[in-house]
Amino acid sequence: MNKYPLTKQEQTLQKKFTNYFASGTCLPFAKGRVALYAGLKALNIPEGSEIIMPGYTCVVVPTAVMFAGYKPVYVDIDPNTYNIDTDQLANRISERTGAIIVQHTYGIPAELDTITQYCTQHNIPLIEDCCHSFASRYRDKLCGTYGRFSFFSGQWNKFFSTGLGGFFYTQEPELAERMHKLFQNAQKPSSLASLRFALQILAYQFLVKPSTTALMTGLYRLLGRAGIVAGSSSYEELEGTLPKGYFSRMAPAQLKKSLSELDKIQQTIQHRRQIGEFYHQELPRLNFKTVPESSKTETVFLRYPVRVENKEALLKKAEKQGIELGTWFETPLHGNEAPLSVFAYETGSCPNAERACEQVINLPTHIGVDMDYAEKVLNFLRKYAG
Repeated sequence: MNKYPLTKQEQTLQKKFTNYFASGTCLPFAKGRVALYAGLKALNIPEGSEIIMPGYTCVVVPTAVMFAGYKPVYVDIDPNTYNIDTDQLANRISERTGAIIVQHTYGIPAELDTITQYCTQHNIPLIEDCCHSFASRYRDKLCGTYGRFSFFSGQWNKFFSTGLGGFFYTQEPELAERMHKLFQNAQKPSSLASLRFALQILAYQFLVKPSTTALMTGLYRLLGRAGIVAGSSSYEELEGTLPKGYFSRMAPAQLKKSLSELDKIQQTIQHRRQIGEFYHQELPRLNFKTVPESSKTETVFLRYPVRVENKEALLKKAEKQGIELGTWFETPLHGNEAPLSVFAYETGSCPNAERACEQVINLPTHIGVDMDYAEKVLNFLRKYAG
């Protein structure tokens, strides 16, 4: 791989990331969606092919597919696991299918036995969307190790934050070789961009607490649209238009943050596991339905999903009281600014996903949430959730 040089920081990150998975190749991109875009290019799928994905995802996933020259095709979700419905998936596979993207939503592993069987039967590449998952396992294997490649997000609210950023990962040497070649063409952030990321990372560490999350998220989005800070997504991207500088690497400040986060990853995993298990045990006592358990899976929750009948009112109440509640997903393609049809989504085509958008909130498990705060969140639900 020496013919495709990496910076010293990129080499160190690659080693630390792949050490967690025991083997493979990792490359750090500006965002997880960029890793998906590059991975699709490296697979050499015929242009215009259909890429299947769940109709309960972030809009930047289908936009990455579109930017790479393919058509997104959506499959409804299992209402219990929020992952792709394997029965409906079987009906959407055709001779036009170029790949299947499986998302491990909220950290819950998808039904990989059935999905990998379909992929093998039809000779279709499997891609794992691990933006919600880092430590979850399926049949005692880490999520992210089943597909031709997987992509991860280092966004502020993901498993560990790199101040935005994302990762490509594969265990296939030939695919890794093609990715290294592509990576050489990825734009390197300027010194000014790196400084801006460094300042944003510092601001996040000092200003964003569970009690201020809703307020700071709103402020961050406003500043991002004004171009004052580096936003999670550009307005053009959310409208389905390829933004300038899309195909980029991580900035040095993000790489530094990534290395710091990987040094304490076991502590992060253990903390999220503990908080997620606490929610799982306590929610039934408040008459809330929990995520079904499976002998095949070991879930480390990024967020714990809960259905309520008064979602909008509850979120407003939580913001006023300084209670951190998440609201993924507001639409089947979360974050979209253009009509869903722009992204080839037909309203009504994924009713389980659309119903989940109306009902599901999610509870935080990150390192800033201790057991006392988790109990405070549950007490809030007990008082105000319908």
